[in-house]
Amino acid sequence: MASIADPLVVPGDVEFLPVSELSEALRGRLGCEADDVAITRHRSRTPSKVINPAAAGLLQQFRSPTTIGEGVLRYSMAIDRDPQQTLEEAFPLIQDLVNSQLLVPGDAPQADEIGTSLRPGAEVDGYTIVRCVQSLEDTELYQARGPGQAMVALKLVRSKSAVSARRMIDHESRVLRLLSGTASPTMVARGEWAGRAYLAQTWLGGVAADVAAGECRHGGLAAQQCGLLALCLAILDAYAGLHARGIIHGDIHPRNILVDGDGSVRLIDFGLARIAAETETYPQTPRGGVGFFFEPEYAVARLARQTLPPATAEGEQFALAALAYLLLAGDHYVDFSLAQDDMLREIASEAPLPFAKRGGRPWPAVEAVLKRALSKDPARRFADVASFATALKTAGELPSASACDGAEIAGPAALMERLGAGVLARVRQRLAWDGPLMRDGWTTAPTASINYGAAGAAYFLYRMAMRSGDADVLALADVWGTRAAAMVADEAAFYNPAIEITAETVGRASPYHSPTGVFAVQALIALARGDDAALQVALEAFRVAAAAPCDNLDLTLGQSGVLLASTLLVEAQGARAPVELMAVGESCARRIAGVLAASPSIAHDDGMSTLGIAHGWAGLIYALLRWCDATGQSAPASLAERLDQLAGYAEPIGRGARWPWQIGSVDPTYMPGWCNGSAGMVHLWSLAHRMLGDPRHAELAEMAAWHAWEEPGRAANLCCGWAGRGYALLHWYKRSGDPAWLTRARIAAERAAEWIAQPASGDADGFDNSLYKGELGVAALVSDLTDPGAAAMPLFESEIAWSRAGRRERD
Repeated sequence: MASIADPLVVPGDVEFLPVSELSEALRGRLGCEADDVAITRHRSRTPSKVINPAAAGLLQQFRSPTTIGEGVLRYSMAIDRDPQQTLEEAFPLIQDLVNSQLLVPGDAPQADEIGTSLRPGAEVDGYTIVRCVQSLEDTELYQARGPGQAMVALKLVRSKSAVSARRMIDHESRVLRLLSGTASPTMVARGEWAGRAYLAQTWLGGVAADVAAGECRHGGLAAQQCGLLALCLAILDAYAGLHARGIIHGDIHPRNILVDGDGSVRLIDFGLARIAAETETYPQTPRGGVGFFFEPEYAVARLARQTLPPATAEGEQFALAALAYLLLAGDHYVDFSLAQDDMLREIASEAPLPFAKRGGRPWPAVEAVLKRALSKDPARRFADVASFATALKTAGELPSASACDGAEIAGPAALMERLGAGVLARVRQRLAWDGPLMRDGWTTAPTASINYGAAGAAYFLYRMAMRSGDADVLALADVWGTRAAAMVADEAAFYNPAIEITAETVGRASPYHSPTGVFAVQALIALARGDDAALQVALEAFRVAAAAPCDNLDLTLGQSGVLLASTLLVEAQGARAPVELMAVGESCARRIAGVLAASPSIAHDDGMSTLGIAHGWAGLIYALLRWCDATGQSAPASLAERLDQLAGYAEPIGRGARWPWQIGSVDPTYMPGWCNGSAGMVHLWSLAHRMLGDPRHAELAEMAAWHAWEEPGRAANLCCGWAGRGYALLHWYKRSGDPAWLTRARIAAERAAEWIAQPASGDADGFDNSLYKGELGVAALVSDLTDPGAAAMPLFESEIAWSRAGRRERD
């Protein structure tokens, strides 16, 4: 410990949190008083501590470098107390905080905030940093691109770290060499850069085991049990393979287990691993881990302040049983206290609770297997993890394999019926013959456009009518289309400066923001009604409106949108599409194809730096592919190269991949939604795969779908939120045939329905009746989910269903 004369400081990233802000249940588990204070250092391996108000007051004196004597004197004077008595009472606490590095010498490196040392684009010995995954006090973990653009996980020791961190890197590289990729990363390189040790290993996709378990709970009971049991068995098999190679992991918890999209399991973070053939753990490598998964042998030794036992296969079996209990029951096997010694005593003595106590359905055979693996006496556990896995598999067998399939979508479907049905009913009531919008008119500008106005309502009703065959709904769609057309000459029909929707920002040709879209919707409705005269009038009006000057090429604001609208109209009419309409599309297609062929690579084109479907390269390519598909043309040869360039920007994350919103940004932004994110990319890569046959494109489509599903967020609308994500997930269900994606689409609709009306979401924001920004888009998804095979994202996705074999199937 530092001398009493040395200045000490509380690092700037140490946070003081009154426990009164925590829930009563959590305070009870902490065993603290309501006026106590929790102190924690973010990105530190040091556990949080709970101290009383007096200790917190004393510790606040060290927010700037202060000697112990000065701090104690200043605090004692503030509370009118004898400094000597204060020092005697506080010294054990001060010593503990110094040992925990929550109080450090004022000039020590540890006084600095724990931050990220490298930015995206930085170079480390031939590896290009993509993003920081984790930043701790001694090491940083980055995703990086290595030679040949291969993704690696780059673990980098901080320059100011202790020798122990460097030794741990050396040890982990040694373990990875022994494993040779057995349920683990493969070691790529161990090196030195700028005086810092690093370890590069293959990048593994996947989500933490508890996240995967949470997803299993979306289905009915049988599906939950099937999924959770399969997950636990995959985890046990991975660890059994590890033990067979003579490696004890030593740090079992959900975040060190990655579950990929196909359910495969791989293990990470071998810095505390033990090589069983050696007589003791690697020198200076301490025991570590997460308290909930410690074995009783460890807990007893720790309580007795004895030498801690090394990690063993028997202890790891206990930890795996604790993990399996958590995944299967949704909570830990004991109601743990969060006070350290209390938790250790509970590990050493308390029996696992029945599943029923956790609010779950009893599963006696499985619970009996877990109870044996959780025996306090190692000799009473299974012979090894492989035997544990065999017993669990036998105990968990369900009456029939089909039990999993029948209940797959029961949970989310029921939820969507409650939440989504409410949104759909509200929207239909507002648009009805006797609804307020029909009575009072569309008063909020833009009043006519597809994105915000009456044309969006007309299209929504048109799609409902096409699905149901309801002539009354189709007639209502026609009325709303007529109302939209009647407003096209009004400035408020397409623009609203208050929300920055002006001719300068959205142009005068985009189907989403101009008369072009109104007339396209009228044409579709006329075609559905069999009104040839109205169809010809609408098509001519579309042709004239599409000729408006437009230099912008993007999909939502420019020529790619005109091409997409032309595609929808050609698809709807098939061989009967008039030559004038074909000419509009061909003109746009030639222009876009010319730009795609002549422009520099995406990385070097200053004219367009965005990648997404609404405003970037993906939108141009998608619109051109859609036109080629609808008209039976081959895709231009230049598209393959553009797709390769776009694929190069994919960044693996979780089970999927994401694309930066803009290239060349120092601090990249990513989105899961349709407009600038992964949801839009699902449609592009799926279409590219169907047309070009490159299996990589199917992989990218699925990876984009995973990111659209996994990324959290409360945006609900069609453009940026869960409604647009839901359509992407629904699309991938149609293309893959995997019912799990339909489940995810229903959950996305549930989330969109829940959040679209909440003021905090900032979604509708006064535009409840907007198709792309309000409740209409959510209602469209809910309605489409009644017939998933015929679903189509409004005025974007083909209304012609495609079989997975690639055959056209009309609605």
